[in-house]
Amino acid sequence: MLKRSILILFVMLSAAFTAWGQDKSGSGNDEAIRIQIDKTQMKPLRQDTTAGESATNGREATIGQDSIHTRILPRRSDVVPGEKDNSMQEENPNLKQDSGLRELDLKDPIQQYQLGKRFYVGDKYIVQDEKLAVEWWTKSAEQGYTPAQNQLGICYRYGYGVEQDDKKAVYWWKKASDKGYRDAMMNLGNCYAFGLGVEEDDTMAVRLFELTATTGPYMLALAQKYQFGDGIKMNGKKAIYWNEKAAEHREVDAMYNLGYMYYNGKQITQDYEKAFYWWKKGADIGDAQCAHQVAVCYKEGIGVKPNKRKYEHYFDLAAGLSDVEAMIALGYAYYYGEVRKKDDKKAFKWMERAAEKGIAEAQYCLGVFYNFGVGVKADENKAIEWVKRAAIQNYPDALKALGMDVPAQKKENE
Repeated sequence: MLKRSILILFVMLSAAFTAWGQDKSGSGNDEAIRIQIDKTQMKPLRQDTTAGESATNGREATIGQDSIHTRILPRRSDVVPGEKDNSMQEENPNLKQDSGLRELDLKDPIQQYQLGKRFYVGDKYIVQDEKLAVEWWTKSAEQGYTPAQNQLGICYRYGYGVEQDDKKAVYWWKKASDKGYRDAMMNLGNCYAFGLGVEEDDTMAVRLFELTATTGPYMLALAQKYQFGDGIKMNGKKAIYWNEKAAEHREVDAMYNLGYMYYNGKQITQDYEKAFYWWKKGADIGDAQCAHQVAVCYKEGIGVKPNKRKYEHYFDLAAGLSDVEAMIALGYAYYYGEVRKKDDKKAFKWMERAAEKGIAEAQYCLGVFYNFGVGVKADENKAIEWVKRAAIQNYPDALKALGMDVPAQKKENE
């Protein structure tokens, strides 16, 4: 442990002394951190999105150091495979663990569907069992209950409780779609878009998608398909149209994407004022990333006159709403004292919040802060702990600090 502590301290100090000609004036802490952390993330950013890129697990697109990024948002249906719906879980103390439930004489399709959902997710009284869920949903679906038909389509599409079968998924989604069940129509549209269990048919896919776009979430879903080419041909004008329709329903993701599209100017005519307009609308109803971009706009004069006071307000708002980039930027700002009055304790606070969210850069910075006692009592053990966390994510400076090899790809991107 002692050897590693000495190693990390040696690497950090040697880098600082080498860069500044072994300055002996006593400003070692600031310069050591500055040479190790050469990113302020305070500049306006720009990124090209990848058409059709999906982030169904909630991840955001990977971004570069100098790019405004956008969330690449896939369709998020009201019914997500594997999603737990506790609203259907009834607490019945007389209902024993699933013994005998297979033989229950339930005739009502809604009750059959609800029991299927309980088996699908499991609850206090029922052991999770996808096969039993499929059995009860089949009974319900055969009586024409559309939610059960849609869920059966999901099960056959992904092989939950049954053998995977796209054609059977299409069969049940068609049943529910014929009765106007929106989730099934969207799922069936995806099948036509990608040729899953049915011959690929872009016209039919678009028709189904547009029929479902009657509420905010479905309008947003259709906008993203046109924006990212998700199964249908990209169309900037239609993406703008449906994003605006979704934004009218207070879909903040649509506001963010509108801002991005007008800023990017690849699918439509670039218009910084409109980009600022939509980001501000999103920021003013509490979206962290919109607030971040509004701050950048006020700082750099993108679509609006520069305004230091408003820039600081929206950056604080973004950080307070858990935008990790804003947290990191505030950490740097308070440390360097360049755009905020120098305050090591606040620098540590914001960097710690970002580090706790798993951001490698912030984890490394926090390790440096602990190592030199910046805004916190120096603690070599905690310094090494945080640097290790960043190293696990292949953060180059952390790997170097621990005397480990930096992957070739990381070296190229430094």
